[in-house]
Amino acid sequence: MRQFLCIAIVLGMLVTTRAAAESDVDGAQAVLARARSASGHGWAEVHTLSAEGDEAAIGLIAHWHLDIDVATSRFRQLSQFPLFRTGDVYDGATDWVIDRSGAVHPLNGEFARQEALTDAWIASRQYLNANVTAITPTHVSHRGEAGKMYAVLNVTPKGGIPIDLWFDPDTGWLVRTDEQLPISHLTTRYSDYRQVSGLMFPFRIVNDVDGNIDTVSVTNYAVDSATDASAFSAPQQIHDVMLEHPTTIAAETNGSVVIEATLNGMGPYAFILDTGGHDILTPAAVTALGLNVTGSGRSGGAGEGTVEERDTKVRTLKIGDAVFSDQHFYVIPLDYDTVERGRRPPLAGILGLEIFERVAVAIDYRDGAVTLSPFAKSPDVCAGTTVDLTFNEDIPLAQGRIDGVDGLVAVDTGNSGLAVVQAVWAAKKGLTVKFANGVNSVSFGEGGMLQNWISRNHTVELGEARIPDQLVSYATAKSGAFSSRTEAANVGYEYLAHFNLYFDYSRQTLCLEPRAGFVPPAFNRSGMSVFKEDPDTFAVVAIRPGSPASEAGILVGDKLTEINGQGTAAMSGDEVSKLSRGAPGTILHITVDRQGQLLTFAVTLAEPRWDNANP
Repeated sequence: MRQFLCIAIVLGMLVTTRAAAESDVDGAQAVLARARSASGHGWAEVHTLSAEGDEAAIGLIAHWHLDIDVATSRFRQLSQFPLFRTGDVYDGATDWVIDRSGAVHPLNGEFARQEALTDAWIASRQYLNANVTAITPTHVSHRGEAGKMYAVLNVTPKGGIPIDLWFDPDTGWLVRTDEQLPISHLTTRYSDYRQVSGLMFPFRIVNDVDGNIDTVSVTNYAVDSATDASAFSAPQQIHDVMLEHPTTIAAETNGSVVIEATLNGMGPYAFILDTGGHDILTPAAVTALGLNVTGSGRSGGAGEGTVEERDTKVRTLKIGDAVFSDQHFYVIPLDYDTVERGRRPPLAGILGLEIFERVAVAIDYRDGAVTLSPFAKSPDVCAGTTVDLTFNEDIPLAQGRIDGVDGLVAVDTGNSGLAVVQAVWAAKKGLTVKFANGVNSVSFGEGGMLQNWISRNHTVELGEARIPDQLVSYATAKSGAFSSRTEAANVGYEYLAHFNLYFDYSRQTLCLEPRAGFVPPAFNRSGMSVFKEDPDTFAVVAIRPGSPASEAGILVGDKLTEINGQGTAAMSGDEVSKLSRGAPGTILHITVDRQGQLLTFAVTLAEPRWDNANP
């Protein structure tokens, strides 16, 4: 998540007698006029700003640096942590993010462009211009926090996203801003103001993204110091991969795409190849590799909760003939249900954005293969549909349609199931009733279990790549990846497996070549959802009312011990899922442990009652 640390100066507060939350354009302009008069002398002559300091985040301390070109609103922010460097560079049109691996990708989606305009507007003090026609002020209100009232100005910079500016009634300083992001909320607080060159600057800046705290202690500011114009150009892409020719690796493609890699010459280890994720190692894999870890943060996923996040580095990562050097990995305790593979060793983690930033990636679901190519040698011609990819954060987005209705669609190879329709988009399009109906179900992601509604006979499209008769899931999450305010849907296996895929992030394109013959797996015919908590335990976490499992008498909380006489401890979640999707009329003899008592039930598989489902 990009956390731009904007710098504010002393702002005056308009003393007003108008009612709280009163819509008042004149009052908003007066607040800005007072801010100009309170900002200090000589602001109109300022051309550049620079700042240095220490940044405390994820349990680490970084050297922090900021440059701002006031005239053009361009900015550059860099944070050098002990193990990695991160940053943002806004070149006046696109915000380029430097992730923890050192690689670069653009934040060039519609929302990201709007967010960058707002951040640049704040950072370059455009609200202090005498001509403030570049904003749409909506209202001035009074809001309380910790027993104190503040004047809050809500504005939308031209082309940007709305932002709330909080002014302290005693000092007149800007003490807080609030921005609503696609799946999170960013609050930035400013304090410890001091005078520099006749202007006032905050020497303490705290960013809070849904509880993830990032604190900058500024040590110095410089006004109109010499800054190389190249500082605001797009950063150079890192070159840390050796690959001369395309290399093809065998892959499991029954849901998630799973490939093998060696790390520091050890392995091979199995990983999910996930356009919706980052390079991640599990703690068990880190221990096996003897790696050191550092940092301490929180990470989210498809679920509504968060999990612990740390950092490590791998000297060499080898996938086929491709060798990646000095690679950053997040260390995250992925759910056992995510990494388990029954009798086989569990997955070591995920390979995500960092791979796609460095090489072109082709996925062949039918033949079970993944090909990595140097960008210069990726295919020039697409025998299908090419769609442009954009980024609001880290997952690739493409323009698409759900049942003919336009929307922004996330392309997620880590999604092992159905296309997921986002609730905010559905509500905006008047489609809530249509999608919040069908068969109630649950799904799992890092961060917890999600309630969904599954409905059928939908058409999903990316560009001209149209697949009819799709089951889709309607997400009801209030937080996490499936609570997006900007995306229409997230498409995964049951859409993507109809194609051969060619991802080329250097061109920001995805080629989808149709591949006939893919038959999606049947929907769960038992009505029972299970979660593998540990190597020995499958827990029943949901029972669909009126389903075969419900009628047989299985209850939420039961622990599976046998299916058709086979012990479940040695079974994988995929094996249990395959059994639950058997032909209608198939009988599963399921033994459960219910608070120490072993009970056996006969579950006769049947199609869900689609036509009788309730919203």
